[in-house]
Amino acid sequence: MESQAAVLLVEDDAGSDLAPVLARCGFAVTPARSPETALFEYGQGDVDAVVAAVPLPGMGTPAMCEQLRRRGGTPILLTSHDRPSTEWLAAIDAGADDHVLVPCEDRLLRTRLHALIRRSNGPLTPVRVVRIGRLTVRLRAGAVEEPVEVRLTPVQATLLDHLAAHRGALVGATTLGERIRAVHGDDADEDLADQLSSLRGVVGKASGVAGAVQEVDGAGWRLLR
Repeated sequence: MESQAAVLLVEDDAGSDLAPVLARCGFAVTPARSPETALFEYGQGDVDAVVAAVPLPGMGTPAMCEQLRRRGGTPILLTSHDRPSTEWLAAIDAGADDHVLVPCEDRLLRTRLHALIRRSNGPLTPVRVVRIGRLTVRLRAGAVEEPVEVRLTPVQATLLDHLAAHRGALVGATTLGERIRAVHGDDADEDLADQLSSLRGVVGKASGVAGAVQEVDGAGWRLLR
């Protein structure tokens, strides 16, 4: 059975409540009621797409889109009840990919999201490059480029790829373990703590940035900006 695409839905209490609509369209939905909560949830697991209302309280939709774009290439679909506004245009400039007026037909929402996800996973998608000091990391492939030669185990490469995709966000050990099992099998996370500790040493030495991979009070790990 094909797994459901994971969608992070960001809308406040006055939003259109798209959660049941997205679920009906076949997506696995994680709700967030503010941009700040959305940024936290984004670091907790793999997200295939973000659906964000315009406007949002707190830091606002454009600032959230900018932060999400810095942390990865996940597609962002905006929703609003009105025609394009200043905030809608600012969110597009900040990194959002598309926009739909709600309410809308289930088929339209499903088609737009599937198209965004397909393009983000396609062969023509540019490889995002993250630089840590003198270390250059190619995301999506989990590979490390020159000028520094780095030897990583396959598990360490996957861990670095995931941390880099959510750069600056705290990612829980449970989430990292789930990612490792999904890529490398059920037994691959048995030495997760050792792999993370070794990764921290390798990245710190190769990048010249001590503590680039940081453990935070036993709650999780993050790759510093």
